[in-house]
Amino acid sequence: MKLYFYWYITFVCIVFCSAQIDNDCVNKYEKLAKQGDVDAQVALALCFMEKVEFTKAAEWFFKAAEQDDAEAQYNLGYLYSTGKGVAKSEASAVKYYQKASEKGNIKATSALGFMLLNGFGTNKDTTKAVLLLQNAAEQNYADAQKTLAESYYTGKGVAQNYEKALFWYEKLANMGDVQSIYMCGTMYEESKGTKMSTETAIQYYQKAMAQKYEPAQLRLGILYLQGKSGGNNKSKGFKLLQELAEKNHVEACYYVGKCYYSGEGTSKNLEKAANYYQKAADQNHVLAQMEYGILLLDEKYKGFDKKQAKNYLSKAYSSKDLNAEQKAFIQKLWNEHNLKTLQ
Repeated sequence: MKLYFYWYITFVCIVFCSAQIDNDCVNKYEKLAKQGDVDAQVALALCFMEKVEFTKAAEWFFKAAEQDDAEAQYNLGYLYSTGKGVAKSEASAVKYYQKASEKGNIKATSALGFMLLNGFGTNKDTTKAVLLLQNAAEQNYADAQKTLAESYYTGKGVAQNYEKALFWYEKLANMGDVQSIYMCGTMYEESKGTKMSTETAIQYYQKAMAQKYEPAQLRLGILYLQGKSGGNNKSKGFKLLQELAEKNHVEACYYVGKCYYSGEGTSKNLEKAANYYQKAADQNHVLAQMEYGILLLDEKYKGFDKKQAKNYLSKAYSSKDLNAEQKAFIQKLWNEHNLKTLQ
């Protein structure tokens, strides 16, 4: 959950400064800030944020916060939550988020909802958290929408609800968020929160792939290979997967190996199959370890090698990811080829 928190806070502070990020920015606002002008104090603090001088930023945010400025209070919450420019204190972050949220600062409302949802710096309060996040999300604040979507999808902090997750993912997808576009595709493909529609899933994957999102390219390639695109696109699927495999994408390497082994989407080639299987197997892909081991025991393959087969089959067999049927098949091969007892 902490990792989820750190992921979240990377985009809760969006800072803008129209002046160039140099001393001219500071000079522009410093005189007025010292005279107590709250807007200048906030602007000066934002300049220091852009210059990655967080201690000075905090100093001016404090001065503006003392004048009850919501933007300054929100940014102090961010600094306390990350420990930038101040000693890290999630409780202090909650305090300042609360102050800013009460004044209608949407970023603070979203951040406070997140803290309450996860019990960071305060007691966990799921009901209040959802209300706050819903408030911000309904104002089209993307961070709140993403928090709700992911929480409902995973069931972290709230009861799992795929329908609500899809609702918010589709909102984000309509704004062009590539991860959400991809998630919509997976939910339509897997019938989560909606009726299964491979056609709709493919449309979402194509949109995400247009933004060079590799997970969408992988799913699209697999669906084409499986003949689920409504046409004969197996060769197209193979090409999509091969593009990823050339970048050493482990799952794509496995599928390209399968294609070369079976002749699906491309010409059968056991040597190339072995090459891609091994690439995936050496990245601890369990099915690739098993299938590469099987290939190494095939006497039609020029690289026939019992010793190597034993090595890869042993790795696969020891994994918790194989089911009983798969392990029984490995044991059968082990016996047929007179290999030593599995460790």
